[in-house]
Amino acid sequence: MSDCLSGKNTTPDRREKIHDWDVFTALILSTWIRRFTSDNTAANMTAEQWAAVVTAAFEKGTFDRKAYETAYRDILRPSGGRLLNPANFYPVSLLNGCLNIEAEEAFVEWLITQEDGIYYIYTVTLSKSFPKCLRADRQAAFWELSNCWRITVAQEINLSMWLIGLKQTGN
Repeated sequence: MSDCLSGKNTTPDRREKIHDWDVFTALILSTWIRRFTSDNTAANMTAEQWAAVVTAAFEKGTFDRKAYETAYRDILRPSGGRLLNPANFYPVSLLNGCLNIEAEEAFVEWLITQEDGIYYIYTVTLSKSFPKCLRADRQAAFWELSNCWRITVAQEINLSMWLIGLKQTGN
C-alpha cells in the first residue's frame, strides 16, 4: 500500500472516472496505512490535507458546503470528477487525531445527523433510527470509528440518548 501511495507501484484496480482517481486512492490507501501505523509520511500528509479541508468546512461550527468545496479544490487539487463526501468511512477513519477539538466536535455532531448516514457504514440518519436500522456489523463499525474520536461528555450523553431513542434531533 505504501508503494502504491508513493507512486512506486500502481494499484491493481482499474481507474474509476466518477472521482479523481488519484485523490480517491490516496484517501483509501492512507486510511488503511494509518490504521496500522502513524509513521508513514505520505499517509500523514494525506491526513493533514484532509484535516485542512474538513477544518475549513467546519470553521463556523457547522458544515459549510461552499467552504468544503473550495478547500477541497484548493488543497487536494483534483483534476476532475465528483468531490468525495466527508460523511464516508475513509475520511472519518483517516482523520482520527488530526482535527482540532472545535472542528472535531462539529464534524462528529454533523456525522450523527446525516440523512444518508456514513457511506460504507450505514445508510440512514444515525440520530433518528439507530439501533433498529443497523445490522450488528454496521453498529460495530460505527462504534469502532466513534471510539477513536474525542467526543465530549455532552456529545456522548446526546449520542447515547439518540441511540436508545430518548432524544430527537432537529432534523
